[in-house]
Amino acid sequence: MAVTWKKLVYDSDTVLKTLFDANTIIAADSDDTPTARTIAEQQIVGRITSGNIKGLSATEVRTLINVADGATANTKAAYTDINTGTDDVKFVTSDGFAGSNFGKRIIEVKVFDDATAVTTGDGKAIICIPESMNGMNLVQAEAYCTTVSSSGNPAIALRNVTDTTNPLSTDITIDATEFTSYTAATRSVVNATYDDVATGDRIAIDVDTAGTGTKGLGVILTFQLP
Repeated sequence: MAVTWKKLVYDSDTVLKTLFDANTIIAADSDDTPTARTIAEQQIVGRITSGNIKGLSATEVRTLINVADGATANTKAAYTDINTGTDDVKFVTSDGFAGSNFGKRIIEVKVFDDATAVTTGDGKAIICIPESMNGMNLVQAEAYCTTVSSSGNPAIALRNVTDTTNPLSTDITIDATEFTSYTAATRSVVNATYDDVATGDRIAIDVDTAGTGTKGLGVILTFQLP
């Protein structure tokens, strides 16, 4: 007659459901010794150096992932942070990037070549806004020359031919004996009412004052999303 042997199950070999209270897990600190561990609110299950499995506090989690209390691991980078480029923890958003120097578009126009004297007149050069710059704003307007004016300040105006508006409330000037408008006593000011551009807009460069002996005039226009 065939005999079937069955292993008896003892209480010491089982994990009883009565061992568990609400919000508990089972874990063992050594072989064959499972115990219930209560996980409190705002804790996660883990194990830190020289410790056992348990519910880790926020402080212990920061230690585990090597982030100091109050650190900026989840802080948004401002455009100034992006400009300096020295923070390796903060995250970059598309808006922050657009507002930084990396979100700027620059158009440089050589209005007169280096051997040609600057003369006054409207529309000395006209540029067309490309589709990739649609919706941007003019944020800075500067000019330079390669031969300085010996007397009189060259003055340059901008004109949106398409919209018949003036993007500048204060025109660009280059002081006599200076090469750029960056050093001008009176810097150009963008007109916030008419600073926006759209695809196909034609921007004219008008020379209102030529100065004396000025040559090689160029204009630098900077655009950025609002």
